[in-house]
Amino acid sequence: MERTLEISTLGHLREILLNMGVPMHMRLMSDYCDIVAGLSGGCSCNRKKRADEAKRIFTIIATSLTPDQKNSIKQNHSVDRVILKLENSIINEF
Repeated sequence: MERTLEISTLGHLREILLNMGVPMHMRLMSDYCDIVAGLSGGCSCNRKKRADEAKRIFTIIATSLTPDQKNSIKQNHSVDRVILKLENSIINEF
């Protein structure tokens, strides 16, 4: 039976990136982690803008993972398949 990991929230992707055995090659990944970590705090007047930016970066990261990063995610979570989706739309699967 195929084991699948579904990543469907901003926070879940952040946790996955922080725990990858492969370095985050893109500065964008680090920026994403910082934005998501700050969503619960800070000024509420621009929280929607920050959340929208995090969703935009989620999509970029989901479609730009290297083969090593993909393998690291699979190995760290002992799965055969990973599905990255946001707002019920599949962005990438491998």
